[in-house]
Amino acid sequence: MRRLVVATLLTMLALSGCAQVAESCDERAPALGDEGKADGPAGVDVLAMLAPGEGREATVTGARDQLGYVLYAEAGTEVKLEVTHRGSSRGFDSYLQLRGPRRADDGDYPEVLATDDDAGYGQLSRLTATVPEAGFYLAQVSVDEEARAAFTEARFRLLLTCEGSRCDADGPIAPMGDDVHWVRNAAEYRALSIQAYRTATAQIEAMHAAGELPPSWTVTFDADETLISNAQHERERQELGLGYSARAWSVWVNRREATAIPGAAAFTARIHELGGHVAVVTNRKAADCDATLDNLRTVGIAPDGILCRVGTSNKTTRWQMVEDGRAGDIPPTTLVMWVGDNIHDFQAMGQEVRHEDESALEAFGSRFIIIPNPMYGSWARNERL
Repeated sequence: MRRLVVATLLTMLALSGCAQVAESCDERAPALGDEGKADGPAGVDVLAMLAPGEGREATVTGARDQLGYVLYAEAGTEVKLEVTHRGSSRGFDSYLQLRGPRRADDGDYPEVLATDDDAGYGQLSRLTATVPEAGFYLAQVSVDEEARAAFTEARFRLLLTCEGSRCDADGPIAPMGDDVHWVRNAAEYRALSIQAYRTATAQIEAMHAAGELPPSWTVTFDADETLISNAQHERERQELGLGYSARAWSVWVNRREATAIPGAAAFTARIHELGGHVAVVTNRKAADCDATLDNLRTVGIAPDGILCRVGTSNKTTRWQMVEDGRAGDIPPTTLVMWVGDNIHDFQAMGQEVRHEDESALEAFGSRFIIIPNPMYGSWARNERL
């Protein structure tokens, strides 16, 4: 039986630091100019690229949910889309559309090329259409209108096949941004991450050698861009020309494909060797907590406790829960170090510290260790001077 527990917080917890600066503390909050919606027809969450022979799985969680996948096809290609029986919930009644091509001027898919309700197995959908010109098209899955009243949640699997010409991505819709390129491909990013974790290791080892660590001690970590990297998701999102989408983010989390930040696994292992505990306090939602824990373990990181977000994104109360022994297998303990990529991952810190005297940042490099993240964060809401 899994010994780790995911703590549920009451939604009445005080917002403290976030309220003081009148901004969201959510690490996944969209940057300025982002409306939090994926790029597609109104009400459609565009999740990913769809390639021939690749079955994409997702869950529709509301009667009005409309989920989209982008595909590329050459002119004259016969595109076949099917919501398959395998991987789909029993009794799922789907509705399927193919729209496009994507218009560069507004990024929309105005033309509906084909629709289907029940041509597939049971009440599932299947359609075939010949695309009129080369370009990007949108496959859109929703719940059949007549079935919506009784609908709550269902899993589906969408399959693409093509005949007569090419039907795979002809390069990205939009280029990958320099921020994601730097995280994925720069020697400097890898060096900075390793440098940060070497500094953290040296600090903990020095405290241990000097006998300065209490009988029960813990290092607390953020998850995203601190222990695990979501640069692949950011790449996919940018190359699809999409803004931030909470649904697409949840789909990514449940793929469990985030990779370890350089140096993270070695540092967490060293904490355990020295008798300490590893706590993860993340603003991933509680519904995604099991997937997050699975992903961490897959990349060699074994938390002793994990606290996800329910209600407020402020972490102060959850850090106290760790200290009180209310986080997984961690007994009452003392937090000796905070590791994160966002200023809100550190005690009593917010974006306003950028205007203060350098002494306000004194804890960085000792109790506070920060990992570089140019892709997203609370900094994105700062004024652009």
